[in-house]
Amino acid sequence: MTDVRVSARRLRLLRRLDESPLTVVWGPAGYGKTELVESWLALRADVVACRIAAPGPATGPDAYWAAVASASASASAGGADVMVVLDLPEKGLLANIGVRLWDLQVRTPTCRFVLTTRDGSVFDDRFPSSGVSVVMPAELEYTLDEVAELLADRQASSWRAARDVWLMTGGHPALVALAENVLRIYGKDLELERERACLAVEVQVDRYVDANLLEPLPQSLRAAARTVAAVRRVTATVVTMLRVDDAEKAIAALECAGLLYRMPPSPERYHVFPDAIRRSLRRGAMREGMQPPPEVSAALARWYETVGDPVEALRHATEGQDWDLVVEVLAAHWVEITATRFGVLFRALCGLPEHVLRSRPAMLYARELAVRISSDLRPLPRSLPEVISPGADIDGQDSFDVALAPGVLRSTLMRWIGDYDEAVRNHAELVDLATRIESEGADQGARPDLAPVWTHLGLTSEYRGDHQRAADLFERAVIGCPRGPGDFAARQAAGQLALQQAVLGEGRRAQRWIEQESTFGSVAGWLGTTIELPAITARVIVALDRLDVAAAEQVLTTLPELTGNIENWAFVVYARAQYELMRGRPEAGLDRVRRHRAEFGKWLGPAAFARPLLDAAEMDLNTALGAGSDVLERAELVSGPLHPLVRLSTARAALLTGNTSTAAKHATELTRRRGIYTRVRLEAFLIESMVSLHAGERDAARVAWNRAVALSEDTGLARPFTTVPAEMRSTLSEFGTPPVDFGAQEWAPYPLPAPAVHLTDRELAVLHGLSRGHPVVDIAKSLFVSPNTIKTQLRGLYRKLGVHSRGDAVREARRRGLV
Repeated sequence: MTDVRVSARRLRLLRRLDESPLTVVWGPAGYGKTELVESWLALRADVVACRIAAPGPATGPDAYWAAVASASASASAGGADVMVVLDLPEKGLLANIGVRLWDLQVRTPTCRFVLTTRDGSVFDDRFPSSGVSVVMPAELEYTLDEVAELLADRQASSWRAARDVWLMTGGHPALVALAENVLRIYGKDLELERERACLAVEVQVDRYVDANLLEPLPQSLRAAARTVAAVRRVTATVVTMLRVDDAEKAIAALECAGLLYRMPPSPERYHVFPDAIRRSLRRGAMREGMQPPPEVSAALARWYETVGDPVEALRHATEGQDWDLVVEVLAAHWVEITATRFGVLFRALCGLPEHVLRSRPAMLYARELAVRISSDLRPLPRSLPEVISPGADIDGQDSFDVALAPGVLRSTLMRWIGDYDEAVRNHAELVDLATRIESEGADQGARPDLAPVWTHLGLTSEYRGDHQRAADLFERAVIGCPRGPGDFAARQAAGQLALQQAVLGEGRRAQRWIEQESTFGSVAGWLGTTIELPAITARVIVALDRLDVAAAEQVLTTLPELTGNIENWAFVVYARAQYELMRGRPEAGLDRVRRHRAEFGKWLGPAAFARPLLDAAEMDLNTALGAGSDVLERAELVSGPLHPLVRLSTARAALLTGNTSTAAKHATELTRRRGIYTRVRLEAFLIESMVSLHAGERDAARVAWNRAVALSEDTGLARPFTTVPAEMRSTLSEFGTPPVDFGAQEWAPYPLPAPAVHLTDRELAVLHGLSRGHPVVDIAKSLFVSPNTIKTQLRGLYRKLGVHSRGDAVREARRRGLV
């Protein structure tokens, strides 16, 4: 029985059947073609269904189409809307199908016609009618969102499990349903049993392929299916090279069985397997030892190289152990392969023999980097070759191959393992060399595309906190990049510039880079998240800074789940922490920061910018929770100078705990230093204005406030003004109106500042005596008064400090900076 509820949710498909009086639903076996049509009919009670039974083997085309015409005429005789369903017609019945269906439409205008087929040859005949709607195989596949909705409806899993199912099944409808049934067995234990559940799904997929797709075939075709699965694009030429007899006939049989489907000519005709089906066939081939011989793989690799498919050339060259071709393909196409098929690149690099790697340092560093991207468990080799000095007499392409490429890969490898100081060791030389190569190429009329080089050098500087140097390198990547396969690096550079400027508080500059980033093409493959993440995170911060929390929340829904391969993790965590702060949920932000700090500890070394960025975020969240005194105690334990972000958080905590002298000291340190981030400088001016106003120094308050207002006008940075209590903000606005629309929301991310304590000279003297541990009698003697007088003054001290004992009085006085 058709599950109408499941199909009805996929409205994007159901709507396709309303588009035209003639619809072709095309896809392999198990793609839910019939279910789609039946679901549409179940939802349209006003439409009469006319299902044409599949003809017998002896039925000829003329007799079949005459029967279709007769049934259509009978069904439409009553004047009702009719849906005529032609389900999986035989291959021989597809000849002249366009003309035949057009003729039927003319004869029975009240009829809709839906043709479901797994045979791509239906498109060999041109349809005269321009109103034909074709539902392609890729459209029938479940999207990730649809898999998540399906599993959520069945209470089967989380978003992570939905992604697992989508990746394992490729969205193949029959396999998605099968996986959903498997996951339901695990119930609430699914997250704990995630690995076991994935293995169970894989086993069930293999059983489905064996029983439903392979079992009906003769043995020779089963073997052919597993052999042909070695390639992604199936053509008669390739199948012949795989030593399969009668290639055309074998391809047609596999298509009829639902294992392959034909792609539109572009320019050649070829077939593909659904991804999950191909992986299953490959697993079966490996179990049965049916891998192509090395010489066949090598021949395929050479053929793919000649037809311009470097990914497949590299895949088969690796399987055929043609190491010369592997090196050749990697050297010529490493940008494209890295962006689209990291798995193929990884296997090729790990397969290269040691003697090949020793003569090619770039390949060696690329392998070590690929290994660590896949898993951090493997230690670095004890000795890695030093990069040849860029000052050597090397020119032309040799400069890139011998010095620049291995140098950049070495720097990237050191950055990946968290050794930022080592990563920047040869940066100046690498920048000089890249500049020379770029200049020489431009002089010769062939400027090389060094966007990936500039981007990786910029990332290393950025993660180390050298923002100006990083910005210069990122700009070179964006400005000098020709649009083409490698422009993903320039897109990442533009996104990183947007993110950098957003974090530093330059909202308008960040917005310009966000717009620049959006002009580049989309990125497919595993690198998509890495490339797009910086700009997405920048949009969150920019929206928060202009107090558009709703927009920030919407963008946050597009942020992916953090994994160990996301170097921008700290910026993502920072953005989420700021969002939680604005929503009044600091405890949620604090939990997130602490959880991810433990997870990404390798990138939190002493030289990492992520450390002060998240230190400051954690301090602000604690201050919002009313733990400002703990923040001050933590700041006192820091050895060496405080990072500007940490100093700002310390000043804020001091202000909110009533320690105005400490707040003023830190804020002044920030406003008087050159080169301080705009965000930090603006917030420091606000703290200075609040401290001065509280002390009755209106002129000083006016100067600091107006400098903050001017910075806000220049940058569009509005959020810092929410840290000023509403009553105090109203008073300070008499000096100058900030360009901020607070709306109806009364933003208050932090508690109100504790009132300042004003002590007399005698009370301060008593307090200092207590802090030194002196008893009341000794304090009285030193001040030439009686012990009773000191006790009276102590009661006044207790009242002003809000405490009830001498120990509490000393602790509170130290927290407020009074002693």
